[in-house]
Amino acid sequence: MSAHPANPSLTTATARQRRRLPPLVVIGAGLAGWATVREFRKRDPLTPVIVVTADRGDLYAKPGLSNALAQQRTPQQLVSTSAAS
Repeated sequence: MSAHPANPSLTTATARQRRRLPPLVVIGAGLAGWATVREFRKRDPLTPVIVVTADRGDLYAKPGLSNALAQQRTPQQLVSTSAAS
C-alpha cells in the first residue's frame, strides 16, 4: 500500500528516495535544460537536481536578444527567472 495513493508522483518520488538514486544531472541552463528540470520536478520532488552551466543559469528569452540589444537593456533586465530561486 502506498503512503500517498492520491498522488502517484509523490509515491514514485518516495520510492526513488528509498532506493537512494543519484541526482539528475542536466547539462546546460538553456530552455531545454529548464524544461527538463521543471517536468522532472513535477514527477519527482525529492531527487536532487544538478544543473551544470557556464553562466549563472538564469532563464531569459533568448529569441528576444536582438530586441534587447537594440533597446540597450542590461543582462539583469533580461532575466525572467533567477537560477537561485
